[in-house]
Amino acid sequence: MIKRLIVIPFLILWSLRAMAQMAPQEVSKLGFKMGFGLYSFLPGELVNPRPLLGYTAGFNVHSDFTKKKSLYFQGGLDFTLRGGNFSNPEKIDSAINRAYGKITFVSVDFPISVLLPLNKNKKAASPMIKMGITPSIILKSVVYVGPDRIPLNSSIYQQTWDNLPINSMELLGHVGYQKKVNEVGYYFGLNFGINNLNNGDFKIDGIYPATGSGKRISTWAIEAAMIF
Repeated sequence: MIKRLIVIPFLILWSLRAMAQMAPQEVSKLGFKMGFGLYSFLPGELVNPRPLLGYTAGFNVHSDFTKKKSLYFQGGLDFTLRGGNFSNPEKIDSAINRAYGKITFVSVDFPISVLLPLNKNKKAASPMIKMGITPSIILKSVVYVGPDRIPLNSSIYQQTWDNLPINSMELLGHVGYQKKVNEVGYYFGLNFGINNLNNGDFKIDGIYPATGSGKRISTWAIEAAMIF
């Protein structure tokens, strides 16, 4: 199921990009992003977090870059595979508790950004500071346990899996730098969770370290992407 959720958006995005290339560039305000990132959690309810390599792809609609302005606006739709690794050792002499080593999210994100050109005379070719907020819907969340990173509820048919007991909505802040030359460019940015994903009910039986302390759960990410 997760593999399908990842492959389908990429196929859609490649099709949209091909159609945009056939449109007159001077009237096109549609952009695309494909990249990867290091994603993880801040220490709190989840302990010993480490970065996880994830992937993101999406498209956006932005202001007219052919006009010289002091700032531009941009809204987007991204599909992201993210989460985090954990360096939790197995609990000795226990057949019940298993250490959690990874949590993954499949999310659909809606970044809303202000773009500040560092040289507005260059218009679209100007380096830009990008900042804003990203409402995110977590479609799928899975915890992996043990040395083999097996999904905790792997004995249940995959399509009936319940998500983790966290808030399904996350609000992220983002800030970064982008540069576009002709029709291709790059973006580097930092994302950080604003709201608490722990709604007070986060407790999963059968994993170690034990959960249920009520502490904060929030995410961070460093992303790099090609923009078109």
